Amino acid sequence: MASLGNPNIAEAGKRHRFKKGQSGNVSGRPKYKCLSDAYRFQLEQPVPGDPEGRAWGQLLAEAMVRAAVKGNVYAAREVAERTEGKAPQHFELVGRDRGPVKPSLEETLAKIREFYGLGPETTVPRRVSCTQFEPTLLNCGQESPKEK
Repeated sequence: MASLGNPNIAEAGKRHRFKKGQSGNVSGRPKYKCLSDAYRFQLEQPVPGDPEGRAWGQLLAEAMVRAAVKGNVYAAREVAERTEGKAPQHFELVGRDRGPVKPSLEETLAKIREFYGLGPETTVPRRVSCTQFEPTLLNCGQESPKEK
C-alpha cells in the first residue's frame, strides 16, 4: 500500500498509542445525563403555592395514578412499568411442523452452503490477509486494467 504523506507514520503515532494495561477511557462513560438530571432536579422542586408543600414529581405521579384509575390505559401502563418494570415478552420459536427448532451447527452450515451454492466439501478460510489479494481500482463504467 502506498504511504500517504508521512513515510514514518507508524513511528510518529507511537506516542499516542495506549500504554499496556491502561484503558483508553479511564473514567468510563459519564454517569449522568444532562436532560435527565435537569428533569430530576425540576421534579424535586416544591410546587409554588401548593398548600401541602408537594414537589412537581409528586403531583405528576398523582395525576398519572388518577388518570389510570379513570381508565386511561396509557397512564395505567406507565404506572405499572415504573413501579413493577416492563412485562417480559415471551415467545416460542417453532418449526414448520410446529415442533421445537433445534438446528445443529452442521445443519446450519449445510443450509448456508446450499444457499450460496457452495458444495458440501467447500471450505472457507477462517482468516484472509489483505496481502493475499492484488488491490484493484474499479471505476464505474470503465474496464478494469486486466480487461484491457
